[in-house]
Amino acid sequence: MRTLASPDRETPNAETLSPKPSPASYPVQHQHHLDRRSPPPPDHLKDAIHILSSALIALKASIRPLLPLPFPTNNAFPPALPTYPNFPGLAYALISSAMSAAEIHLLDDARTPPVGAAAAANGLGLCGNYTELDVCGHEEARMPMRRVLAVEYTSAALTVTLSPFRASRKGFDWMEVRDWGLGSDAVPDGEGEEARVRYWGKVRRVVQKIPARVEPDRPVTDVIVMGEAVLGETFLEVLREALREVLPDNRVLGMGFADVAFADPTFAATRGAAEFGKRIMESPDDCVETRVCKWWRRMVG
Repeated sequence: MRTLASPDRETPNAETLSPKPSPASYPVQHQHHLDRRSPPPPDHLKDAIHILSSALIALKASIRPLLPLPFPTNNAFPPALPTYPNFPGLAYALISSAMSAAEIHLLDDARTPPVGAAAAANGLGLCGNYTELDVCGHEEARMPMRRVLAVEYTSAALTVTLSPFRASRKGFDWMEVRDWGLGSDAVPDGEGEEARVRYWGKVRRVVQKIPARVEPDRPVTDVIVMGEAVLGETFLEVLREALREVLPDNRVLGMGFADVAFADPTFAATRGAAEFGKRIMESPDDCVETRVCKWWRRMVG
């Protein structure tokens, strides 16, 4: 497998990651909760868990008035499905433990990547009849293979990710490059035109790193955008011009630009995760035996 090219010298904060293996090859990792059955979290995670759980508790308080009442049980809160960003040092144990401390039930142990969720919010990789397991499974198997290029631009960082999948819920981040020095807060202000040109030149190069290195027989099929700063006029102009140099026009003019309908990039991953959560709760998974399971059961007697 090929490692992405090293970041340019003038962007010392850039971080590049090697292509990742299929999720099927990941080792099984057990969820960590703060309860009597689990050991206490490591000391280096306690402060982070407290910060994150405090934010979740505040979020619960703001959401509660918007939810239908009464709750199923006394003071219960509906289960949630978080996305799991690939940030350095962000352990999955931190997220699950913070949710447990905030008394929010984790709907599914699977790690939901933000790109797959955002793709789902944009209507990519979703079966039509998700309440019929066999029908949905067959539909997903016939879906075209997508290679989604996601460009996320926030106040803190610029991130470009390539995620291949047929069904968006099974997507994973295959390649990723992130530069913590190219968030929207880093746009030069009052430093002269030369500094601005240098900043946007770095943005262009980061955007082009992954699409310029994909194999011709495995091209990018879709482009989506994410992040609260991505709709800035200058950023969209730079993004469009950068991608036109490495992708066909029909990809660049696709999802994520002002002339095409798309999900709100600020909340796209949240909306997609909510869609996944709805499908998990409304599907008969673990309740109905699929035809494949029935066949295997007959085969083994």
